[in-house]
Amino acid sequence: MKFLKPVLVSSVIASMAFLCSCNKSADKKSASDVSNDSTAVEAVEAVPSVAPSKTLEVVYMDVDTVLQNYTLAKELTAQLTKKQETSANSLQSKQTKLQQDMAQYQKEAAQFQQDYQNGKFLTQASIQEVQQKLLKREQELMKQDQDLQALNQKLTKEMLEEQEKMNTRLRDSLDSVLKQYQKENRYKLILSNNGRDNVIWGDTSLNITKVVTNDLNARYQKK
Repeated sequence: MKFLKPVLVSSVIASMAFLCSCNKSADKKSASDVSNDSTAVEAVEAVPSVAPSKTLEVVYMDVDTVLQNYTLAKELTAQLTKKQETSANSLQSKQTKLQQDMAQYQKEAAQFQQDYQNGKFLTQASIQEVQQKLLKREQELMKQDQDLQALNQKLTKEMLEEQEKMNTRLRDSLDSVLKQYQKENRYKLILSNNGRDNVIWGDTSLNITKVVTNDLNARYQKK
């Protein structure tokens, strides 16, 4: 696998432009001017320059792009999405059934009120019997609603835990690759750049997104 080489930082000698200007007009200057120029050159040359042996050991990568093209990330995301859809569909089905049962209960309660007002109940015992049935049904529906809310919280917690496990696994695999790059290329800093959040502009030779993605997929296929 090919790794990116750290970018060399060129030494910047500030006196070059000035010296060129001096050479072009040397025949027009007096002895005094030449003496002044020599003094200026010596002053410029005295300014320390960046050592040519130093390197800018910084690269960057687009993490979102890596994850979008990383086989393991795509598989784990698909699995998590399927679980979320299954849980959501099950929860929605229970909610729909509960809403239907509540609507039926309200209809029965309204019918009882109408029958009571119209004097259709012949005895107090028959009235109490219907009231007890409606009260029991109301309590059952309230219990179902509480259970459904608890289930919703449980499923939400499980999905968050699954998401965290997936993120940890992906982060560990990415860290493993980047540590190897750091060891082989002696990078001092690897920036995460998503939509120019951290790097406004960077030479494409510093972008290791593709090589990281390829290496992650190669390692995953070997497992």
